[in-house]
Amino acid sequence: MYRNRVDVRWLADGSRFWYSVETPEGTERYVVDPARDTKQLLVDRRMLAQGISAALDSVVEPRRLTLSDFELSKDEKQVSFNIGKKGLTCDIAINRCSSGAAKP
Repeated sequence: MYRNRVDVRWLADGSRFWYSVETPEGTERYVVDPARDTKQLLVDRRMLAQGISAALDSVVEPRRLTLSDFELSKDEKQVSFNIGKKGLTCDIAINRCSSGAAKP
């Protein structure tokens, strides 16, 4: 089943939040501003998969992209997550990622 569970996280300003939802195409993440009645894509998973592929020197398919411990930085410019035993941090404006040890 898809779109049956939504994972919501409030942003530092306390007035907006982001959420992730599973779809047939993969996980989608959005930022919502209730006061402005807006919703926008947080991360384009296809572009993110390209950045991850470059950082890991392997092919990562956007549809199969499973990101554990996904976190958005307080300045909302970077995301970090684990893929297997690797920890990655990605600049979401340019989808450039760097890898290191996985977060505990």
